[in-house]
Amino acid sequence: MGADMRRLGLGAAILVMATGIGSAARADGPYGGSYAYRPADAPAFLYDWTGIYAGGVAGGSYTRSEWNYLFDSPQQTQTGLAGGAIVGLQKQWSNTVLGVEAAYIWSDWEQTTGSLVIPNRSLTSDVSNLLLVAGKVGYAWQNALAFAKGGYATADVDFRTSRTNSGVVLTTSSGREHGWTAGVGLDYALLPNIIIGLEYDYVRLNAGGRDQLATPAGFAGTSVIDAGVDMQMVMGRLSFKFGPRPAEGPIK
Repeated sequence: MGADMRRLGLGAAILVMATGIGSAARADGPYGGSYAYRPADAPAFLYDWTGIYAGGVAGGSYTRSEWNYLFDSPQQTQTGLAGGAIVGLQKQWSNTVLGVEAAYIWSDWEQTTGSLVIPNRSLTSDVSNLLLVAGKVGYAWQNALAFAKGGYATADVDFRTSRTNSGVVLTTSSGREHGWTAGVGLDYALLPNIIIGLEYDYVRLNAGGRDQLATPAGFAGTSVIDAGVDMQMVMGRLSFKFGPRPAEGPIK
């Protein structure tokens, strides 16, 4: 009986020791070192620039008009405000973004100068209703997009002459002129569908020559020749993107 009791006590002691060792291993890790709990990393968002977007632009502009009329060759410049609407469609492949964008820019770029040759005569150029349609290529890093664009430009361009002292119009002409545009910009997605940005655009309109229509107070048979318009604009962008929302996943 005594031997049986000793064997029973020895077995109980071994069981208690084994239980204690297992608990310590679970608490301290497989190698006995303690470690602190670390939560899993928050998921990253992979921004997708694919989609249709629409919004507005606003900023400043510099316009330079050159034209020849009779004995005058005015070079007229003006700075002012410009603004309008944009709409575009783009698709992203890896870091490359390709698309097309149209913009309507409203402003009244009008400048008047006095004749250097004929007394009491003023010459006025007026550019308005600018429309730009451009292809777009960009490089995206998450929710930032640097882009360049280039394409077609068209606007209403008017030329007129008048008497300086009375403002009576002598000759006038109006036409839709065409040319090209190029620009660069940077967009940044504040929210999945809200995008802000900044862009620079250059526009060249080649007006060439046109006949001036004379008023009863003017002279018939006169014409504008070698006319052209250069424009530069720096504008802020704000747009809403209609497209897939960012997906959760690792940043690559």
